[in-house]
Amino acid sequence: VADAAYAGGIQQTVPHLKNHTGADGRLVLGLFDHLTTVGSFDHTTRATRFATYIQRNPMGQIFESVWNSLREEVEADADYKGVLAQHAAGAGLDDLGNVVEKLQKAITKEREDYAHAQLVEVMAALPRGNAVRLSHEQWDRYGSQFIDALPDQRCLLCARDWRECWFHFLGVPNAEYAHLVGRQIVAGKPAVFDPHGWELCCAVLKGDGWKRIHDRHMNLMFSLAKAAGYDMPMEKEDIFLSAMAQAALSAFRSKSLRERRALIPDFLLRRLNPEGLGDTKCQRVTKEIRKSTRRSHQMKKRQARVDYEYRDKMDKADRLYCGWTGAKFAGPLCTKLRTYGRVKGFIFGPYGVSKDLKWLVNEMAGCKAEKCWRLCGARDVADAKKVFAASMRRTLGVAMVREQSRLKFDRIGIMLNGNRAHSAAEYYGQRDMEQDQWDYYNRFGPQGFSGGRGDGGRFRGG
Repeated sequence: VADAAYAGGIQQTVPHLKNHTGADGRLVLGLFDHLTTVGSFDHTTRATRFATYIQRNPMGQIFESVWNSLREEVEADADYKGVLAQHAAGAGLDDLGNVVEKLQKAITKEREDYAHAQLVEVMAALPRGNAVRLSHEQWDRYGSQFIDALPDQRCLLCARDWRECWFHFLGVPNAEYAHLVGRQIVAGKPAVFDPHGWELCCAVLKGDGWKRIHDRHMNLMFSLAKAAGYDMPMEKEDIFLSAMAQAALSAFRSKSLRERRALIPDFLLRRLNPEGLGDTKCQRVTKEIRKSTRRSHQMKKRQARVDYEYRDKMDKADRLYCGWTGAKFAGPLCTKLRTYGRVKGFIFGPYGVSKDLKWLVNEMAGCKAEKCWRLCGARDVADAKKVFAASMRRTLGVAMVREQSRLKFDRIGIMLNGNRAHSAAEYYGQRDMEQDQWDYYNRFGPQGFSGGRGDGGRFRGG
């Protein structure tokens, strides 16, 4: 940054030290015209405007050295395009010969673009399935929210989960469970514990771990929608009842609550015209994701499967409850489902979220901004929408990585104990801890701990 800032500073100051001719042909009076030779920075001599400054001034020679080091950093050659394609005598010009107004910003962007291209080459050389390459290729802006999230009531991470989130983000194994690597996850089954715990999360174990993650994400989305005033009722069981005959309705209601809700998408999106449906899904690090080299490719496939899964569910329900024997996806329940359009998939993955969930966040933020942009002190609705969208994005992103960490350590306990006692204790303990966190936040507000103080003192973040 220092070299780019120095070059930008020279660009902004030195040309104004002497009189020179501007782009409009008029004389621009300088501050110290006697310091440099006339004609150095004239509009007509752009390609050599720093030549006299470099030849006759020791500071100019330093500038030339700094500029050449920047060009070497990005390997600027005859085919290079950008501000660093120019030699020191013509520094600060773009490919068309125009003066760059913000030179430091342009240099920094070219350096970062070059470093990113080098990193992409290094990652591409790693084998498919490598955790480091997978992390580099698959993370989106939601998954990295925990890095700079403020410690408010919705973005809390305990020390264990904080460490696990960083190990997962960097794609390196967590030493906390390294002693379990190679151990059989379920007795009598071939799956063993891998260095990253992926197989553990994919295994079928007791405890309803994935169901609990699903419910937490669903309830969090509902609470965000409710706070935003976005009309999105959860698990509306009556939306398909009108398509059932009385006998089918009686058979459907005789089923357990869990069986009935399995047929109903999580959300009814009333603000859409016509109304739509959305369902929450959670995705793990499957073998397909490990083999993928395209960002969010498996996420898009999982999102697309949500609509087909519900059409398939409704077709089976048509044949089970309504006695339908005709063509597939043509029964009364399937017909009713089609009136809502495509069922949107709100997917929480191991590295990011689906496009539908990003759309929902944008919609909720817009709804909230329209109602209270004046109260929050924003300049307009668009300004408030950006703030609310960032807050919701941060909340959902932290929840995504936090729940993955909790699931992994919860399942380690189940694997070691062989029963769900640990799982139940973890669930109720976590519930009590969350309530304590809310109470603490409501009493004291967001706070951070000052490291190194033996008295346990805190500083408040307002």
